[in-house]
Amino acid sequence: MAPGWSRRQRRSSSSSVHEPSNGAQHTDLRRQSSEPILTDIRGLPEYLYQAYERLPDFAAASNRPLLISAGSGHELEYAQFRSQAAVLATSMIHRLAISTGDTVAIYSTPNIDTPVVSAAAWLIGASVVAIPPETNAEELDFLVQRLHHLRALFVNREVLPTVMQVFAPRQPSLYRYPIVVVVDATVQVPTPPVNVTLQDLYTAQPGEAPYERNPLTRVEAQDHTAVIYNNFTRDGNGQIVDVDMVYMSHDAVINHYNNSIQRQAPSSLLQRRPLPLAYSVLRLHYAYHLHRIIFDIFSRGGNYLVASTFDPAEFVAMVYHYRLEHAELISTEIQHLIEYLIARDLTRSQPPSSGSGPNPLSIADMLSPLRYIHIETYTLEQAQDLNALLPHVVLVRARFGSYLGPSDQPGG
Repeated sequence: MAPGWSRRQRRSSSSSVHEPSNGAQHTDLRRQSSEPILTDIRGLPEYLYQAYERLPDFAAASNRPLLISAGSGHELEYAQFRSQAAVLATSMIHRLAISTGDTVAIYSTPNIDTPVVSAAAWLIGASVVAIPPETNAEELDFLVQRLHHLRALFVNREVLPTVMQVFAPRQPSLYRYPIVVVVDATVQVPTPPVNVTLQDLYTAQPGEAPYERNPLTRVEAQDHTAVIYNNFTRDGNGQIVDVDMVYMSHDAVINHYNNSIQRQAPSSLLQRRPLPLAYSVLRLHYAYHLHRIIFDIFSRGGNYLVASTFDPAEFVAMVYHYRLEHAELISTEIQHLIEYLIARDLTRSQPPSSGSGPNPLSIADMLSPLRYIHIETYTLEQAQDLNALLPHVVLVRARFGSYLGPSDQPGG
């Protein structure tokens, strides 16, 4: 550990905003107004696991995948999620030298492994920060140097060129720069800065003692950082001058989620049930999305078909293949979908895919299962265009774009 570094991220109770030595503004979101549902569980991910196991039809839900990769079709069920998180937590301790108070960063296009990485970090008392996959080298370098106790950076093939641009010339050490972990199973580990693959860390090694987890006390749940959100501050020329960071404790995360749900759909906290599979490009780096998405899965029975990026043709194929009724999209994706549909004859049968027989279905047929597109904001023109193209699909304005909002209240 570097001299003078504290293992634990603790915050002063005298002020909500203060200036650390590096000049970045840090904000603490501490206790909210209401108690969580499970008042006897104060730490993550134990709270999430208990919430899931208390779903009314947990026995049926536990046999369904929580997450499915749209690209590979790989499925991740509840028992597998817990097992992988536990093994990964042990690997983080022994092979990445991560412990309580350290930080783990996720810099990757969306995939089904990143929620597991978050859960593993929480098990050992580390905090998690999600970095937008479009972050460039300058931004990444600026952020990495200002994240206290950053020990590991989980990346995938799409961002590897940027990572190598930042780290390779530096010959990073364990303490100044993080260990780089590649999420993609097919990527071979090259020379530094890449150190190890996630698949390696999912494999328990002989002689590695399993992590030890003591339940958090009320004070620890309020003190230990679980999630860090960040936003760059730029000058008039677009140059980065600072980064604002919001630290959320385990307790604050739990209460923030429950309070937001109570405002959006008050009855949903008491009527939790597994819901149909929904299409989503999980944007963990959006403000409050990292914990919202994971809570939606465990506290409310949501499950996701996860796409790494939005591709209209793939979206149409996924809706048909999985008979999807729900999709979470953002405004730009709605626009791409509209442009894709306008450019095609929705009633014409589609050409067969490579290696398959004739496909007698039209795009309209393939999108027929879709009923709701959940979105945070959209324009009136987009709503009119989509209604003209897909009159059976309802746009639902939902907080955070979550499909777990009340589906019978279309926005406008």
